[in-house]
Amino acid sequence: MISLPSSFPRRVRIHGGGFDASARAMHRNAAIENVSVATIERTQMSTKTTIKRVALVAVAAMGFGLLSVAPSSAISQADTLTASVASSSTTVGVATTVVLNQSFIGTSADSLSVTASVVSSPATSVALPVLTAGGGTSVNTTPVISGSNLISSSNANAAALTYTTGYTTATLTPTVAGTYVIKFTPAIIAGGGTLNAVAVTWTVTVAAVGAATAADSTSFLNAGEATSATSDATVVASKAINSTAQAATIVVTPKNAALTDLTSTSILSVSIAGPGSLGISTVGNAAAQTATGRALTGIAGQNAIGVFSDGTSGVATITVAIGTTIISTETVTFSGDLASFTATPVKTVIGIGSTDTVAITGKDAAGVAASVGTYYATSATPAVATVAISGTNVIVTGVAVGTSVITIGNAATSPTISTTFTVTVGKTTIGTLTMSTDKTTYAAGEKVTLTVSAKGSDGTAVGDGTYATTFSSTGVTSNIALTGTLPGASVVFAGGVATYTVYAPVATASVTLTGTEGASTDSTTKGTVTVSFDVTNPGSDAATDAANAATDAANYAADAADAATTAAQEATAAAVAAQESADAATAAVVALGLRVDTLLASVRAQLTSLSNLLVRIIKKTKA
Repeated sequence: MISLPSSFPRRVRIHGGGFDASARAMHRNAAIENVSVATIERTQMSTKTTIKRVALVAVAAMGFGLLSVAPSSAISQADTLTASVASSSTTVGVATTVVLNQSFIGTSADSLSVTASVVSSPATSVALPVLTAGGGTSVNTTPVISGSNLISSSNANAAALTYTTGYTTATLTPTVAGTYVIKFTPAIIAGGGTLNAVAVTWTVTVAAVGAATAADSTSFLNAGEATSATSDATVVASKAINSTAQAATIVVTPKNAALTDLTSTSILSVSIAGPGSLGISTVGNAAAQTATGRALTGIAGQNAIGVFSDGTSGVATITVAIGTTIISTETVTFSGDLASFTATPVKTVIGIGSTDTVAITGKDAAGVAASVGTYYATSATPAVATVAISGTNVIVTGVAVGTSVITIGNAATSPTISTTFTVTVGKTTIGTLTMSTDKTTYAAGEKVTLTVSAKGSDGTAVGDGTYATTFSSTGVTSNIALTGTLPGASVVFAGGVATYTVYAPVATASVTLTGTEGASTDSTTKGTVTVSFDVTNPGSDAATDAANAATDAANYAADAADAATTAAQEATAAAVAAQESADAATAAVVALGLRVDTLLASVRAQLTSLSNLLVRIIKKTKA
């Protein structure tokens, strides 16, 4: 480590107080110099500050003078322009809006405006925004719209200075998909001043609407020149040529899957096959149409199609399309002169006091539907049934039990065109009530047709209609559960019968259906109505027999198994006894063997002793 000597302390120590005096003198000189410099600087700053203050006072004085001469109603006071939204989204043909709020402080001499302009839009669009007064609560003004609905002016409505707010709604109805940028520019109309508010923009994104579909569009066929139908009418018109009054009018409302009405943007094409010709217009001009062709293409907004006769009879088919999409097809019948009538009764039996509405239609010589025009109806037996005409229907009323022939003709007497039908009149109370099935025996699960028959006390079928208390409140019941429908208390008869469908049970059974006569029957003491049928199931029976046989076989097998078990047990006992005997014999043999071994050992010992004795004897003999 290197240590650097410090000479300053040494110097202090060497020179002592002399150096201290010198240092103090140097410090005093520096202080004097510093005071002089500071004094000069303060003097300079004081001069500058004085000048600035004088300038500020002068400016303030000038400012006060300027403010005092400015108009108190200058329009530049607190003027603003704001939009309720900066952007919106919509689809083609659907209007969207933005609300503008223009505010300022002013008097009745002051006025501001806002002008709408299109900054950018899709290339083929000609849509412009439309300004309307309102959209909020305006204060001290009612905006005035001008300039083809593109300028909104707000005039302060006060003698003294007041806060003024004008609300204006801008509406854009786009016809082309894309992006629209709308600019709203404020301006001073009267009152002077400098504009403070700045322009605002509104961006509208427009999506294309879905194409019209047949499933979502509506098409209604009207008779003549009417346009108010909410369902298709049946139109039969004369084939006589008429190019100015349509036989029918079709009103089409094109809609897409979102159920958007596309009438204002859709272009309909229409064609006719068969007799007739066409016209096309807006709904409002439908009555003024004329026949102009057999294949037409309209313009946007034309959705009323006129169908005109051309002197040919037959059925005309009108096809309406948008591009290649068929929106609807309608039919109109053009006919020649009436050649025949057709009567269509509804009821098989008319109850006494009840009615039947019989539709009357006509055809021309070619079999094409024709207008029935004026016709007449008569009953051969008025005591049984009477008739009355209501439009193209004949109302037949039952009077007494029996039958009557009804004649429809084009004249009251000696008609040249006519048709007849017979009506039957029956009682409206039940004298005899029965039930029957279409068979007496059914396979398991088979369909069963149940017929309930009702006759009057005279033995003829009761009149068609609902008999609310044919059976008691429990209706018809079954002793075995069935699927299907059994009669309830109320039964609807046609021609004196009513049919029901049930299904036989899946197992072999005897089924009985039971019902008790209700108040609709004549009998004082209400009887019981029954019907029975049997149900067989060959497959189930065969399976049962097979199961029984299998059970018997199983029982036999069980008995045999028991006998075998007993024999096995006896054999086991014998085997055990034999084993025990064998064990005893083995033990005896083992014992005998041991005894033999002992005897042999004893013999061997005796032989050894004898041998040794002989050896000693021989030795003694030799000695």
